[in-house]
Amino acid sequence: MKTIRLETVDSTNTFAKRYLKENSLPSCEDGRLVVIAREQTAGRGRIGKTFSSLKDNGLYMTLVLPVGKRPEECLLLTPAAAEAVWEVLAEAGCGDLGIKWVNDILDRDLRKVCGILTEAVTDIESGIMTHAVIGVGVNVRTDLSRLPGSLQNIAGTVSPSCSPEELAGRIAERITACAGDVLGNGKQRILTAYEEHMILTGRIVTWEQDGKTLSGTVQGITPEAHLLVMTAEGIRELDSGMVSIAYRQDTKENV
Repeated sequence: MKTIRLETVDSTNTFAKRYLKENSLPSCEDGRLVVIAREQTAGRGRIGKTFSSLKDNGLYMTLVLPVGKRPEECLLLTPAAAEAVWEVLAEAGCGDLGIKWVNDILDRDLRKVCGILTEAVTDIESGIMTHAVIGVGVNVRTDLSRLPGSLQNIAGTVSPSCSPEELAGRIAERITACAGDVLGNGKQRILTAYEEHMILTGRIVTWEQDGKTLSGTVQGITPEAHLLVMTAEGIRELDSGMVSIAYRQDTKENV
Protein backbone atom coordinates (compact mmCIF):
# COMPACT_ATOMS: atom_id res chain seq x y z
CA MET A 1 0.00 0.00 0.00
CA LYS A 2 1.44 3.33 -1.05
CA THR A 3 1.03 6.18 1.45
CA ILE A 4 1.29 9.90 0.64
CA ARG A 5 1.40 12.42 3.47
CA LEU A 6 0.63 16.06 2.76
CA GLU A 7 0.78 19.24 4.79
CA THR A 8 -2.05 20.99 2.97
CA VAL A 9 -4.31 19.92 0.10
CA ASP A 10 -7.58 21.05 -1.40
CA SER A 11 -9.19 17.64 -0.78
CA THR A 12 -7.60 14.24 -0.25
CA ASN A 13 -10.22 12.70 -2.56
CA THR A 14 -9.50 15.24 -5.28
CA PHE A 15 -5.75 14.74 -4.89
CA ALA A 16 -6.14 10.95 -5.05
CA LYS A 17 -8.14 11.15 -8.29
CA ARG A 18 -5.55 13.49 -9.82
CA TYR A 19 -2.82 11.07 -8.76
CA LEU A 20 -4.59 8.15 -10.43
CA LYS A 21 -4.71 10.06 -13.72
CA GLU A 22 -1.01 10.88 -13.63
CA ASN A 23 0.51 7.74 -12.10
CA SER A 24 0.14 3.99 -11.99
CA LEU A 25 -0.11 2.05 -8.76
CA PRO A 26 2.38 -0.81 -9.08
CA SER A 27 1.22 -4.30 -8.24
CA CYS A 28 4.00 -4.66 -5.66
CA GLU A 29 2.05 -2.11 -3.61
CA ASP A 30 -1.20 -4.09 -4.11
CA GLY A 31 -2.80 -1.24 -6.05
CA ARG A 32 -3.89 0.63 -2.91
CA LEU A 33 -3.17 4.25 -2.13
CA VAL A 34 -3.65 6.19 1.11
CA VAL A 35 -3.51 9.98 1.17
CA ILE A 36 -3.33 11.71 4.56
CA ALA A 37 -3.30 15.49 4.99
CA ARG A 38 -2.86 17.73 8.02
CA GLU A 39 -5.25 20.23 6.46
CA GLN A 40 -7.83 20.42 3.66
CA THR A 41 -8.74 23.77 2.17
CA ALA A 42 -11.73 22.43 0.22
CA GLY A 43 -12.85 19.33 2.08
CA ARG A 44 -16.00 17.80 0.60
CA GLY A 45 -18.94 15.77 1.82
CA ARG A 46 -21.90 14.18 0.05
CA ILE A 47 -24.33 16.19 -2.09
CA GLY A 48 -21.99 19.16 -2.41
CA LYS A 49 -21.58 19.75 1.32
CA THR A 50 -18.28 21.07 2.69
CA PHE A 51 -16.25 19.36 5.41
CA SER A 52 -14.36 21.60 7.84
CA SER A 53 -10.74 20.40 7.86
CA LEU A 54 -8.63 22.86 9.84
CA LYS A 55 -4.94 22.13 10.30
CA ASP A 56 -4.20 19.43 12.88
CA ASN A 57 -7.81 19.42 14.05
CA GLY A 58 -8.79 15.93 12.91
CA LEU A 59 -7.90 13.00 10.67
CA TYR A 60 -8.33 13.66 6.93
CA MET A 61 -7.60 10.70 4.69
CA THR A 62 -8.53 8.95 1.46
CA LEU A 63 -8.14 5.28 0.58
CA VAL A 64 -8.02 4.26 -3.08
CA LEU A 65 -8.97 0.63 -3.72
CA PRO A 66 -8.72 -1.25 -7.03
CA VAL A 67 -12.17 -2.67 -7.78
CA GLY A 68 -12.65 -3.93 -11.34
CA LYS A 69 -16.42 -4.44 -10.97
CA ARG A 70 -19.57 -3.09 -12.57
CA PRO A 71 -20.94 -0.06 -10.68
CA GLU A 72 -24.09 -1.93 -9.62
CA GLU A 73 -21.89 -4.46 -7.82
CA CYS A 74 -20.29 -1.70 -5.75
CA LEU A 75 -23.33 -0.06 -4.19
CA LEU A 76 -22.53 -1.33 -0.70
CA LEU A 77 -19.04 0.15 -0.54
CA THR A 78 -20.14 3.21 1.43
CA PRO A 79 -22.02 1.21 4.09
CA ALA A 80 -19.03 -1.15 4.24
CA ALA A 81 -16.69 1.79 4.82
CA ALA A 82 -18.95 3.18 7.54
CA GLU A 83 -19.07 -0.20 9.27
CA ALA A 84 -15.27 -0.48 9.01
CA VAL A 85 -14.69 2.91 10.62
CA TRP A 86 -17.23 2.13 13.36
CA GLU A 87 -15.39 -1.11 14.16
CA VAL A 88 -11.97 0.57 14.29
CA LEU A 89 -13.18 3.40 16.52
CA ALA A 90 -14.93 0.93 18.84
CA GLU A 91 -11.76 -1.16 19.11
CA ALA A 92 -9.80 2.04 19.87
CA GLY A 93 -11.97 2.74 22.90
CA CYS A 94 -14.46 5.15 21.35
CA GLY A 95 -17.75 3.80 22.66
CA ASP A 96 -21.37 4.89 22.31
CA LEU A 97 -21.10 5.57 18.59
CA GLY A 98 -23.68 4.77 15.93
CA ILE A 99 -23.97 4.88 12.16
CA LYS A 100 -26.42 7.37 10.68
CA TRP A 101 -27.53 6.15 7.27
CA VAL A 102 -25.77 6.17 5.08
CA ASN A 103 -22.29 7.48 5.74
CA ASP A 104 -21.99 9.38 9.04
CA ILE A 105 -20.95 8.26 12.50
CA LEU A 106 -22.51 10.04 15.47
CA ASP A 107 -21.80 10.00 19.19
CA ARG A 108 -24.34 9.34 21.94
CA ASP A 109 -25.50 12.98 21.77
CA LEU A 110 -26.13 12.63 18.02
CA ARG A 111 -23.14 14.80 17.19
CA LYS A 112 -21.20 13.96 14.04
CA VAL A 113 -17.71 12.60 14.60
CA CYS A 114 -17.03 11.12 11.17
CA GLY A 115 -18.12 11.59 7.57
CA ILE A 116 -17.38 9.37 4.57
CA LEU A 117 -17.41 10.23 0.88
CA THR A 118 -17.12 7.41 -1.68
CA GLU A 119 -16.44 8.28 -5.31
CA ALA A 120 -15.88 6.08 -8.35
CA VAL A 121 -13.23 6.09 -11.04
CA THR A 122 -14.80 4.41 -14.07
CA ASP A 123 -13.39 3.29 -17.39
CA ILE A 124 -15.46 5.07 -20.04
CA GLU A 125 -15.19 2.34 -22.69
CA SER A 126 -16.00 -0.68 -20.54
CA GLY A 127 -18.14 1.01 -17.89
CA ILE A 128 -16.16 -0.88 -15.25
CA MET A 129 -15.43 0.83 -11.93
CA THR A 130 -11.66 0.59 -11.81
CA HIS A 131 -11.11 2.21 -8.40
CA ALA A 132 -13.11 3.30 -5.37
CA VAL A 133 -11.94 6.56 -3.81
CA ILE A 134 -13.07 6.54 -0.17
CA GLY A 135 -12.58 9.72 1.83
CA VAL A 136 -12.80 9.58 5.62
CA GLY A 137 -12.82 12.59 7.94
CA VAL A 138 -12.75 11.87 11.67
CA ASN A 139 -12.87 14.47 14.42
CA VAL A 140 -9.94 13.09 16.40
CA ARG A 141 -9.25 15.19 19.51
CA THR A 142 -10.82 18.07 17.64
CA ASP A 143 -10.95 21.52 19.20
CA LEU A 144 -14.61 22.18 18.47
CA SER A 145 -14.22 25.88 19.26
CA ARG A 146 -12.12 26.24 16.09
CA LEU A 147 -14.99 25.04 13.89
CA PRO A 148 -17.42 27.44 12.22
CA GLY A 149 -20.21 28.49 14.57
CA SER A 150 -22.82 26.64 12.54
CA LEU A 151 -21.00 23.35 13.23
CA GLN A 152 -20.18 23.72 16.91
CA ASN A 153 -23.60 22.43 18.03
CA ILE A 154 -23.65 19.43 15.71
CA ALA A 155 -20.02 18.24 15.70
CA GLY A 156 -18.51 15.84 18.20
CA THR A 157 -15.04 14.46 18.72
CA VAL A 158 -13.41 11.18 19.72
CA SER A 159 -10.21 10.35 21.58
CA PRO A 160 -8.97 6.95 20.37
CA SER A 161 -6.34 5.03 22.27
CA CYS A 162 -3.91 5.35 19.35
CA SER A 163 -2.36 8.17 17.34
CA PRO A 164 -4.16 9.59 14.29
CA GLU A 165 -1.44 8.06 12.11
CA GLU A 166 -2.03 4.59 13.53
CA LEU A 167 -5.78 5.12 13.35
CA ALA A 168 -5.47 5.93 9.63
CA GLY A 169 -3.62 2.68 9.03
CA ARG A 170 -6.20 0.65 10.92
CA ILE A 171 -9.04 2.32 9.02
CA ALA A 172 -7.37 1.64 5.66
CA GLU A 173 -6.92 -2.04 6.47
CA ARG A 174 -10.43 -2.51 7.85
CA ILE A 175 -12.10 -0.73 4.92
CA THR A 176 -10.11 -2.96 2.58
CA ALA A 177 -11.36 -6.04 4.42
CA CYS A 178 -14.99 -4.90 4.58
CA ALA A 179 -14.94 -3.85 0.92
CA GLY A 180 -13.64 -7.31 0.07
CA ASP A 181 -16.60 -8.79 1.92
CA VAL A 182 -19.24 -6.83 0.01
CA LEU A 183 -17.51 -7.44 -3.32
CA GLY A 184 -17.13 -11.13 -2.52
CA ASN A 185 -19.13 -13.55 -0.43
CA GLY A 186 -19.37 -11.64 2.85
CA LYS A 187 -22.09 -9.16 1.94
CA GLN A 188 -24.56 -10.44 4.54
CA ARG A 189 -22.05 -10.10 7.37
CA ILE A 190 -21.53 -6.43 6.53
CA LEU A 191 -25.26 -5.74 6.17
CA THR A 192 -26.03 -7.43 9.50
CA ALA A 193 -23.31 -5.53 11.34
CA TYR A 194 -24.20 -2.24 9.66
CA GLU A 195 -27.88 -2.55 10.62
CA GLU A 196 -26.94 -3.54 14.18
CA HIS A 197 -24.84 -0.39 14.56
CA MET A 198 -27.26 1.93 12.74
CA ILE A 199 -28.92 4.39 15.12
CA LEU A 200 -31.94 5.33 13.02
CA THR A 201 -34.08 2.22 13.46
CA GLY A 202 -37.21 3.17 15.39
CA ARG A 203 -36.52 6.91 15.11
CA ILE A 204 -38.61 9.47 13.26
CA VAL A 205 -36.73 11.04 10.37
CA THR A 206 -37.53 13.74 7.83
CA TRP A 207 -36.32 14.26 4.27
CA GLU A 208 -36.97 16.50 1.30
CA GLN A 209 -38.67 15.16 -1.83
CA ASP A 210 -40.21 17.11 -4.72
CA GLY A 211 -40.09 20.30 -2.70
CA LYS A 212 -41.90 18.79 0.28
CA THR A 213 -40.72 17.74 3.72
CA LEU A 214 -41.75 14.14 4.44
CA SER A 215 -41.39 12.12 7.61
CA GLY A 216 -41.69 8.58 8.89
CA THR A 217 -40.31 6.00 11.30
CA VAL A 218 -37.27 3.99 10.21
CA GLN A 219 -37.89 0.23 10.05
CA GLY A 220 -34.48 -0.94 8.86
CA ILE A 221 -32.61 -1.44 5.59
CA THR A 222 -32.98 -3.57 2.48
CA PRO A 223 -30.35 -5.98 1.09
CA GLU A 224 -29.18 -3.01 -1.01
CA ALA A 225 -28.83 -0.88 2.17
CA HIS A 226 -31.77 1.30 1.16
CA LEU A 227 -33.60 2.84 4.09
CA LEU A 228 -37.09 1.53 4.90
CA VAL A 229 -39.35 4.18 6.41
CA MET A 230 -42.95 3.74 7.57
CA THR A 231 -45.04 6.77 6.60
CA ALA A 232 -48.74 7.55 6.80
CA GLU A 233 -49.03 6.23 3.24
CA GLY A 234 -47.10 3.03 3.92
CA ILE A 235 -43.49 1.88 3.60
CA ARG A 236 -41.15 4.03 1.53
CA GLU A 237 -37.74 2.91 0.34
CA LEU A 238 -35.07 5.61 0.23
CA ASP A 239 -32.05 4.80 -1.89
CA SER A 240 -30.19 8.10 -1.63
CA GLY A 241 -30.32 11.59 -0.20
CA MET A 242 -30.14 13.04 3.29
CA VAL A 243 -32.40 12.29 6.22
CA SER A 244 -32.61 14.26 9.46
CA ILE A 245 -33.53 12.99 12.90
CA ALA A 246 -36.79 14.78 13.49
CA TYR A 247 -36.67 15.52 17.18
CA ARG A 248 -33.24 17.14 17.46
CA GLN A 249 -34.28 20.51 18.90
CA ASP A 250 -31.06 22.39 19.59
CA THR A 251 -30.13 23.04 15.96
CA LYS A 252 -31.76 23.50 12.59
CA GLU A 253 -28.90 21.70 10.84
CA ASN A 254 -29.27 18.17 9.48
CA VAL A 255 -28.19 15.49 11.90
